[in-house]
Amino acid sequence: MPLNRKVVLKSRPDGMPTPENFSVEDAETGELPPDHVLVEVDTIGIDAFIRTTLDAEGHHERSGFETPVIALGVGQVIESTVTPCQPAPGLRDLPSPRHML
Repeated sequence: MPLNRKVVLKSRPDGMPTPENFSVEDAETGELPPDHVLVEVDTIGIDAFIRTTLDAEGHHERSGFETPVIALGVGQVIESTVTPCQPAPGLRDLPSPRHML
């Protein structure tokens, strides 16, 4: 089973974020439930948008404690239980920021 590596918010930064505000966790993906896709992330965007999600209040959806930090990325579907979204060599998909993969 593939591993899911995620950056998790442990505390809200006071000023510039530091490594102490985060943890990196690995977990097995498990069996894919109905109507889900498993995406292997190729590229992830690290920009000002992510920083604004770390604040207690802001213009965007906030990252919660003990949950993955919200980010945008590009990846390839490697497994799917959704009929119109089957794995294909070279397929790239841009997930919405609400998809935690």
